[in-house]
Amino acid sequence: MSLLSEVCSAMVAILVFITWVRPATFKFLLDKDSQFPSLGRQGQFTALMSSTWVFVLLAVNDNLTEWFFIGFMVTWAGAQATSAWLKIKGDATKDAGKA
Repeated sequence: MSLLSEVCSAMVAILVFITWVRPATFKFLLDKDSQFPSLGRQGQFTALMSSTWVFVLLAVNDNLTEWFFIGFMVTWAGAQATSAWLKIKGDATKDAGKA
């Protein structure tokens, strides 16, 4: 199996597991208000698991270059920045609706 198909299979398996099985260990993935799984948190968790797996696989096989490392860090910094921007935008939309 190719690396891409393994990563995709792992992401699908994690999303299915989180969606239908909600053990207490995955409580951090639930929305605080509705207690249903948060799509954003599931996405971040799945991306973290799959990218970390690829990162370790590359390191074990001596294929880890500085470009993979930079890409890994930029991806996670970008995800956090996007998350903060969406939260600010969502708060502004809620405030505009109240006025």
